[in-house]
Amino acid sequence: LNIKENCYDLELEKHHLYFSNGLLSHNSGKSVTVGEYLTYKFNFFKDVTIGICANRASMAREVLDKVRKMFITIPMWMKIGVVTWNKGSLESEKKSRILTDATSGDSFRGFSCNIILIDECAFINSNMFNEFMDSVAPSQSALSFKQMIMISTANGRNHFYDFWKDASEDIKTSKNGFVK
Repeated sequence: LNIKENCYDLELEKHHLYFSNGLLSHNSGKSVTVGEYLTYKFNFFKDVTIGICANRASMAREVLDKVRKMFITIPMWMKIGVVTWNKGSLESEKKSRILTDATSGDSFRGFSCNIILIDECAFINSNMFNEFMDSVAPSQSALSFKQMIMISTANGRNHFYDFWKDASEDIKTSKNGFVK
């Protein structure tokens, strides 16, 4: 029809299956859905630091690019002013910011991230993932508001599988503090 529109995929909550045009789809829109949440936090909250990381910095910047595109679609009267808009970060006039980095033991050094998104978590080398967790968990633990979001496609039984297995539908029954 020669019409262009923004299109967002959403994950089904209970079934963990996603169908598009009657076909079972591989991608369920996890990064887009989380990107919407990060856009909301960036735009409407003050002094929130968001860290996006992945096994490669380019993948983290790809998620940030999705956030940028979503932010652009917010009506002008509702949108916060942005003071930094570059390839690897955003900062609002309310001092909220989004940073990107590759997952390593030095990720977000010097920053305390309220929200950390780990994209394609299962594809991060287990040793590197452990170094990353050892480096960011202490700085995040002191914050009153904190979240860690791990999303990934499956990649065998590794650290991501262990987190997923020990998580629960309810935070009260979760073995590790994560919910599915």
